[in-house]
This record gives sequence, structure tokens and C-alpha cells, in this order.
Amino acid sequence: MTGNHSIAAGTPPRIPPGRRHVHGWPVSHYGPVPRFRPERWNLRVHGATATGTERIWTFDELTGLPHRTVVADLHCATGPTSANHECYGMKQRRIRTPSPVVSGCPCLLPSGMVAAHLG
Repeated sequence: MTGNHSIAAGTPPRIPPGRRHVHGWPVSHYGPVPRFRPERWNLRVHGATATGTERIWTFDELTGLPHRTVVADLHCATGPTSANHECYGMKQRRIRTPSPVVSGCPCLLPSGMVAAHLG
């Protein structure tokens, strides 16, 4: 970075101006956070499917699909920045191909996940 931005020692140089580097990520929630149990988790696609049937993936089935790993920084509007988070995901067509949606359906909304635009 250039300019008169002071950056703490050990802070990655890609921290935007006005942000502060944090280790980990501050958790903002209300109430207890349930423990993740992969053996009880599933992804269900249902509703406006072309066949009228639903498709359910277990956690192991979903994570076994081809995916892409990304390493990125998280920048919060309130100022904290945390670097080098590794996450992975897949193209939504991996979900859509075995469960095609009805022609003209504008979006896919897997249960418990963010909608994926089909355009």
C-alpha cells in the first residue's frame, strides 16, 4: 500500500485503509450457536424441479463433489479485516444438473443456503 497509512507489524500489506487487522473473526450473533453435526446435515433441492422430485445430498456426498478452494480476506464494514481464510465451494450447476429446475424458474433456493441465480 502507498500513502500515510500506518500498518501494525505483522499485518498483511493488503489491509485497506481504515481497517484493522484481527486474528480470527469476531462472531456476531444472538444466542447459542448449535454445534455442527455433519452426520445430521443435508442439502435438499425440491419444489420447482423439472421432474417434480426432490434431491437430497448428505454432507459427505456434497463435499465429495468436485469443488474449488479459494483463499481470501474478509473485510467487515465496521472495520475488522481478517486474512487468508480458506474455503471451498462448487458451481451451482453441480447441484442443478441432477435436479433440473422447471423452465423459466429464475432461481434455485437450496434449503438453509443462500439463493443461487440461474441466469
